[in-house]
Amino acid sequence: MASRIALSILEHLRTRPGLPVLHFGTGTISAGDLADRIDRLSRGLRSLDRHGRIGIAMEAAPDTLALFIASLIAARETFVLDPSWPEATIAQVTASTGLDAVVAQMDAAPAGAIGAETLARMGADAQVPFSMDEDAAEPLFTLFTSGSTGMPKGCRRTETSWLRSFEADRALADLEGRGLVLVPGNLAHSLFLYAAVRGLWAGCAIALFPRFRPDRVLALADRFGDCAMFAVPTQLSALCAAAERRHPGVKRVLLTGSKLPSAVAGQARHTFPGAALIEFYGTTELSYVAARHVDANDPPSL
Repeated sequence: MASRIALSILEHLRTRPGLPVLHFGTGTISAGDLADRIDRLSRGLRSLDRHGRIGIAMEAAPDTLALFIASLIAARETFVLDPSWPEATIAQVTASTGLDAVVAQMDAAPAGAIGAETLARMGADAQVPFSMDEDAAEPLFTLFTSGSTGMPKGCRRTETSWLRSFEADRALADLEGRGLVLVPGNLAHSLFLYAAVRGLWAGCAIALFPRFRPDRVLALADRFGDCAMFAVPTQLSALCAAAERRHPGVKRVLLTGSKLPSAVAGQARHTFPGAALIEFYGTTELSYVAARHVDANDPPSL
């Protein structure tokens, strides 16, 4: 079937081509340019002799995101690898999963990898029409644990499973109509990849960061004034510690990864006085399992 996630995102992008939709570092990418990048990368993937199983091992967050969306169009299954893994780990995961191709940073790429720019040039030159194959199998993607306690463990998701989460979390995430979705983490981690794709699917602009810099996250929040943010509690604590004043532009903070300490929740209510704090427990396999609004009157056990 055609990728419903990619179709929806491309429709949003093409209806407002001149508007900045992706903020990264000090630069921005327009909706039209991001749609064109996805188009070229998907054509490049289709031009490969084999493109059933594609690995992505990119540090550049915009290309990681564009490649992921392009792979939903062109590949049967996408594997999102963490470029910070040791070279031997990347090589072992690549071999054990039977990848047809890996798209990676060329300065630290596994043998035989393709660079994103090379792939985009192939897409620009290829005589491959852009199409959504209605008869193709449903897109699959495999996300991995960090590998901090051994070899990374993969979890396969279907596109339908994420779409069901998108629909189910409309009230929880409340992203539609927001000025910006802040995504302050590595897209190799399922939380932040989900947040970036979810934001584009909702028709929002998103902000990605080369590395977590609290000052830059806060500056963008002030600039846009109606932001949602996905984060882990340690990031929220760092943002509160870096803030020299209140930042009312953050309207919603969605937190997972570990228990939110009550002290950090109190700091966040002071730093982000207009924000609803949503704590949720989720897994790579299931996205959301349980969620709640964090309230100032919560008993200590919550």
